[in-house]
Amino acid sequence: FQPVSFIKLFLIINFTINLSSAAFTQHLYKPGQLSITKADEYSFTSPSIPVKKRFWRAAGEWTMMQLLPWASNRYIRKAPFAKISIKSMRHNLNPKNLEWDDNKFFNNQFSHPYQGSLYFNAFRSNGYNFWESAPAALAGTLAWETLFETHVPAPNDLVNTCLGGIAIGEMSNRI
Repeated sequence: FQPVSFIKLFLIINFTINLSSAAFTQHLYKPGQLSITKADEYSFTSPSIPVKKRFWRAAGEWTMMQLLPWASNRYIRKAPFAKISIKSMRHNLNPKNLEWDDNKFFNNQFSHPYQGSLYFNAFRSNGYNFWESAPAALAGTLAWETLFETHVPAPNDLVNTCLGGIAIGEMSNRI
């Protein structure tokens, strides 16, 4: 059992769940309902059909997207960066400690945006529109960078995870 194969399996399962949760929240046309116009279909807001916002479910999914990767890194991979403490959190919350992250290309340009898309879709798939879901990607990124790892926050990770996560999240939501 290799940690790399576990990570690949974890990414595949998360991606599948991410796509399926977006598909289950789509509203099908029922006779007598208002039809969705082309303008609604391509706008960044929800369709004109009212959608119930499920905050607690979205917040729970968002929290799980923080805890599952951290627990996997801490207890399965036994990664040193996942051995967080109050001291490491306090250190990371200081804006003076920002440092450029030199991770490999795949990690910075795929893994971080993918993780951001999970934060974004936690809200997007629970009735929130594009603009209401975008802060979830930013909040998830900031929480991970400051609270869930001992590495100091990296400005390139903040940008890649947040903006890339919004882009990938909206695309996977629409799929």
